[in-house]
Amino acid sequence: AGGLGTRLGNLTKAKPKPLMSINETTFLEKLILNNAKYNVEKIYILCGYKGHLIKEKYHKKFINGVPIECLIEKKKLGTGGALSQLKKKIKKNFFLINGDTYVDINLNKYSKLNLKNKIGYIFLTKKNDNKNQLLGLDKKKNIVQNNKSNLISTGFYYLNKKILRNIKYKESSLEKEILPYFFEKKKIKGIIYNKYFRDIGTPVDLKKFKEDFKKKL
Repeated sequence: AGGLGTRLGNLTKAKPKPLMSINETTFLEKLILNNAKYNVEKIYILCGYKGHLIKEKYHKKFINGVPIECLIEKKKLGTGGALSQLKKKIKKNFFLINGDTYVDINLNKYSKLNLKNKIGYIFLTKKNDNKNQLLGLDKKKNIVQNNKSNLISTGFYYLNKKILRNIKYKESSLEKEILPYFFEKKKIKGIIYNKYFRDIGTPVDLKKFKEDFKKKL
């Protein structure tokens, strides 16, 4: 939950994107509630821009019995470097979820995936209006970067704890620097996700999510 939220313009001047108001609470809380209904041991929120506001609201709190710990980066770390804060925290395989995207994935089901010879799985969905990096699958469902693909990442991952060994405490991009290294080694597989997906990166998408939440979520 560390992004600047620049595409939301003035909306993020006072608070970070994950704290956007959704039906009397926040987007981040909707996200936490949607995942805390499964057998989650702990939730870590990696905070960046205006992270103190997230920490004030959720640090050392329990939601659905799940403890939450907020970690605020002392310098800008990006989506990759932020994970370095978890090296001494996480001893098991883990789910990684973008703080501005909403998907509905059964954590209990997918936590049983075998990661023995893999670094992880990425949940993919069909491209919409987002200008995300395009990802494809080979015959064995290994991730390949493919500009002709119609698939994008949902920002939802199930990862081997070993990935943390490769991440340094410096600014880096998970999507552009760290994951491509493992794509080439065929260590990351893709899972097609066909259910509800929405990121709230733009005012239009934020408005759509608010409408969707009232109608069908």
